[in-house]
Amino acid sequence: MRADGNPGTRSIWLLVTGLMTVALQPVHADDLRGELKRFLYDEAMATFHIRSYFLDSQNPTHPNFVAQVVGGWVGLQTGWFYDTFQLGAVGYTTQPIWAPQDSSNTSNGTLLLKPDGYGFFTLGQAYVSARWQGQTFTGFRQYVDELEVNPHDNRELPQTFEAYALRGKLGAVNYFAGYVAAQKPRDFSAFINMGEAAGAPNYNRGMALGSVKYGSMDNLQLRASTYYVPDILWSSYSDAGGTIPISEDFKVQLSGQFAVQGSNGLNLLTGQPFSTFWAGGRAEAIWGPISLWGATPRPAAQRPGARPTAFGLATQSSRSWISTGQVKAHTKPAQPTTSKGPACPDLFSSHRPHTAPTPSIPPAAEPSPRIGSTISTCSFGRTSCRCPTG
Repeated sequence: MRADGNPGTRSIWLLVTGLMTVALQPVHADDLRGELKRFLYDEAMATFHIRSYFLDSQNPTHPNFVAQVVGGWVGLQTGWFYDTFQLGAVGYTTQPIWAPQDSSNTSNGTLLLKPDGYGFFTLGQAYVSARWQGQTFTGFRQYVDELEVNPHDNRELPQTFEAYALRGKLGAVNYFAGYVAAQKPRDFSAFINMGEAAGAPNYNRGMALGSVKYGSMDNLQLRASTYYVPDILWSSYSDAGGTIPISEDFKVQLSGQFAVQGSNGLNLLTGQPFSTFWAGGRAEAIWGPISLWGATPRPAAQRPGARPTAFGLATQSSRSWISTGQVKAHTKPAQPTTSKGPACPDLFSSHRPHTAPTPSIPPAAEPSPRIGSTISTCSFGRTSCRCPTG
């Protein structure tokens, strides 16, 4: 039997080979029963997550984008079979409560439902993972949360991806390396190839994606990411940030970021070559639950000489923005992630501070701080890339 073909065939071949290796090893019946119990019950995790979302976007001209929906997801993730293999699946749904379709208000454009206000069900995750010495390979539909490709979880449902990826940690550096074949948009049930997701609907292309991350914002954090979609788009992003403690209750966080992006190969996105860059910086003074921040972005297409800045005042209680409910079974309570990444401008995707070592049932969404203004043309994450239109 050969393992050539598409990435899905190779991942299935890897799984079958691993299972055969385990099966051929001599084991006692009691050991196998105990392992199956741990795999299917003791360490398995079931999640039932309910969300509701109301959006009322007033536009300069009619129609306004308005809708109210309810939905969420149901998921099951097994334990690790012989500490090597894991399975998981998550089904998602969004259903309309109010989805007007008239000249004044419409649900089209809210990204909460399908066109004309239709709800849907979808199998957003269905994956198999194999791990060895701290390195984990995961194949098929999964939750990818990287710097430039991520769930963009600011609507009823997050984006998920069909990907074949290796994740892990080498020394103090966390890494991700893989091939992303398709993306499920927030407002649609089907997966579309990455060429279509980038804005070239007539061309089927996948994406090579890699990222590295070191440290945390509590001290020093360094992160970098790059992706390549053949004949369509490439991008590289990096950021650095850290915290300077002034006293027990007062500290200062500084962060900066830089990205460059352009076309490649046949230039299928716009029909002509293009390139762009942007940079940004942010400073935040934190005193107990209160923070005062200032930020300045530098988009490449900005008017020469202009230097836009933004300022804000926030408290810890104001950072929670979406109400969710979650029930887990047969598992210990998950430990919350408290690390905070540097601010990110709305140019291509959310640069989120935490990536789980394996795909998992998605957590409740929390906002990432952002600077700049949205430039939406082709999007794989929370923010969008800048693509010339002329």
